Amino acid sequence: MLINKPVNPVIPFPESCLTASFLRREKRFLVEVETNGKRCWVHCNNSGTMLGLLRPGAQVLISPARGPNLKSYSFQPFIAETENTEVYMKPAIIVVDMLEGNYEFITDPARDEVRIIPGVRDFLKQCRKRRIPVIFACDSFLENDFLFRSRMKPHAIRGTAGVRPVARLEPESGDIFLEKRRFSAFFKTDLDQTLRTLNLDTVAVCGINTHFCVLATALDALSHDFSAILLEDLSAAYKREIHDSCVNAYRKSVLYPLLQVMDSTDFLSIPE
Repeated sequence: MLINKPVNPVIPFPESCLTASFLRREKRFLVEVETNGKRCWVHCNNSGTMLGLLRPGAQVLISPARGPNLKSYSFQPFIAETENTEVYMKPAIIVVDMLEGNYEFITDPARDEVRIIPGVRDFLKQCRKRRIPVIFACDSFLENDFLFRSRMKPHAIRGTAGVRPVARLEPESGDIFLEKRRFSAFFKTDLDQTLRTLNLDTVAVCGINTHFCVLATALDALSHDFSAILLEDLSAAYKREIHDSCVNAYRKSVLYPLLQVMDSTDFLSIPE
């Protein structure tokens, strides 16, 4: 999939920055760029993989180096993307905790957690047609789990039907089912390895609850050097104001565009 990035950066950069074209990366801290028809090596202070960002020809910003031991310029990837710049991403969909065991406690059909089920189901069907992997991240607790010492009621006990995705989502045999014992789908699971094996660089996260496990998974994706998209219309909390407050807090955060809040319709409108 490819996505156009906005013209205006979220973070203001000094006027001394120059626009350049990314050419290649040597080791972790050296990047070759071309600016004003000349090639030069610049320092990259981000040692992460930056999957999906370092594409040959992508526009970047270089700024004067601040340290005497650095190259003449330092490197700021991705920020200088222009209106017509296309950035490719390879996403997976992560559906968080939409389980039979969780919905035992949610019986009011007017609640947002219930209302999003048809939308998530239809969205997953469209993603499968595009060959986008679908991953169900499923709570799977032991009977005497540490978390049950809190106000959290025992639910989704490992080995029971409670750990299965809600049948109304119509999960398919080709989907990936990931059991987890904590909030993030990455915590002590093999999700990181699975995504890398599939050569993916982005996760689009939906499910319940927005401010707990959905957000924890999105933030943990960044901690593992994956871009993350929080699908706001396909996520829910037990109160609408909590959901809205959470997504609005990250809509224009300093993590943009590595972490984005997006509607599922906008996600599906991204060209393949």
